[in-house]
Amino acid sequence: MGTVREEFVRGARGRPKKYYAITDAGAELFPRHYDVVLNEVLARLKADGGEESARRVITGVAENFARPVSSRPGRPRLARALRLLNDLGFEATAERRSRKLVITSRNCPILRTAGRHRELVCSGLHAEVIRRALAVKRVDRGKWIVDGDSVCTHTIET
Repeated sequence: MGTVREEFVRGARGRPKKYYAITDAGAELFPRHYDVVLNEVLARLKADGGEESARRVITGVAENFARPVSSRPGRPRLARALRLLNDLGFEATAERRSRKLVITSRNCPILRTAGRHRELVCSGLHAEVIRRALAVKRVDRGKWIVDGDSVCTHTIET
């Protein structure tokens, strides 16, 4: 399963002792409350500097995520962008529909934060990562998981 690793350790005397330790995969089975921390960080940013200040910060985060993809020219940019989105937990795929590219994300890794800070997360982070990674001027949002849809969709004119 990969949740626990075992290791034999030889001491100065006697038989080796068997030790067990939880793996990173095992630790991920325990509850995480990243959203609670992120919600408070975004709330504090908004309280201290206003909505626009918080948006600049979250857009900067999106830019940092996208930089390794957008800074490398070439055709596999879409594949790299999808890999980035999937590394972030969005479970994204892309499909060409006539003169449009539609990116469908089947998961929102920070859904509880999106529920409290919808525009910052959905527009300032998710759509902005896509826009910057693909180096396009505009990304149109369609369906949103935060609104109860089963997926998030983002459309780019090609």
